[in-house]
Amino acid sequence: MKGFLAVFGRECRRILTNRHLRMICLASPFLYAVVLSAVYAHKRINQVPVGLVDLDNSALSREAARRIDATENVDIYRSYDDTEQARDAVIRGEVHGFVYVPKDFSRDIKRGGEARLRLAADYSNVVVANPVLMGASDAANDLSATLFAAQASRRGVVRRRAEDLAQMLRVDVRPIFNPQMNYLDFFVPGLIFVVLQQIIIVGLAFTVADERSSGQGGELYRLAGGSPAALLAGKALPYLLGNFAISLLFIFALLPRFDLRLQSGLASTLTFTLAFVACTTAFGLVVSSFFKRTTDAFLALMFFSMPAFLVSGFSWPAYAMPWPVMAVGLPIPSTHFMAWFRMAMCTPLPAGALLLPTLKLAAMACAYTAAAWLILRRLYRRAGYTV
Repeated sequence: MKGFLAVFGRECRRILTNRHLRMICLASPFLYAVVLSAVYAHKRINQVPVGLVDLDNSALSREAARRIDATENVDIYRSYDDTEQARDAVIRGEVHGFVYVPKDFSRDIKRGGEARLRLAADYSNVVVANPVLMGASDAANDLSATLFAAQASRRGVVRRRAEDLAQMLRVDVRPIFNPQMNYLDFFVPGLIFVVLQQIIIVGLAFTVADERSSGQGGELYRLAGGSPAALLAGKALPYLLGNFAISLLFIFALLPRFDLRLQSGLASTLTFTLAFVACTTAFGLVVSSFFKRTTDAFLALMFFSMPAFLVSGFSWPAYAMPWPVMAVGLPIPSTHFMAWFRMAMCTPLPAGALLLPTLKLAAMACAYTAAAWLILRRLYRRAGYTV
């Protein structure tokens, strides 16, 4: 216990006095919080500017454009004479798509035929294009039902009955984890914790590599009383406690700024989060053993965050990945955390829903801790350190 407390106190002092560790472990989480708060301040993407090419120029085509413009997702920003002008406007970034109303649009409808509104959306950015597609589709369906009811009424069908016929089949969509279908609710909870994972791993890799390159390993070993377990626990605990505290700030201070508040059981979610931080800390200790110099650690780990996010299954479903890619993601703690945490933030989960992923992270934490202990003991024995 004495060796553990000595190493624990030393590591706490290092975090507070070493300017590099202060930047990595203390300053960077808050810098990321500020950036996220600024970038996603508006929460939802709506009123996307689109163009209009109306070759029909009839009362009916203007009504169609008005209904599209009235949706919360679309703002008809400007009219253009032809599709070439509209396409050039998309390339310039002036609009993110355009609605094309062909000539004889109203004539085809009045004759009882099929008329088409064509939508060109800039799908180089799916986040922007999807609201445009949804807004135009909703407006077109609404107008179609109105026109069908009007035509049927003229043929002697009671208007109310005509409206029912126009909507004989309806799809009742009930989003269960993101009722508002906000991209921000989908993206931000995972993003902040993949950032935290990176901070933990880089911080541990830096402190271990810095001690190895400066020859402080023997001093640390003697301070721990020659016990690899005391050394490991004393070194890891400051990062575990500090980053769990940062997790609480993220959950109860940062996410509520985006109207994201914990919906599931407090105890189970916090236990799950603690298991993630513990697993990431143990994983970081294993990773840090591969680096003898801080520059090597930074160069290697600067590429870790984005691949870890991509292979986690958070933004792209794991079942759609090749199995080697899925296998790469399995040892990474965030793979087993982020999707479940997002659900816990978005909807009340039933009791015990987080038990299995929590146990999985806890088991991984134990395995990584055992691996780190074996590696540490081998390194110090090879170096010939004595108490």
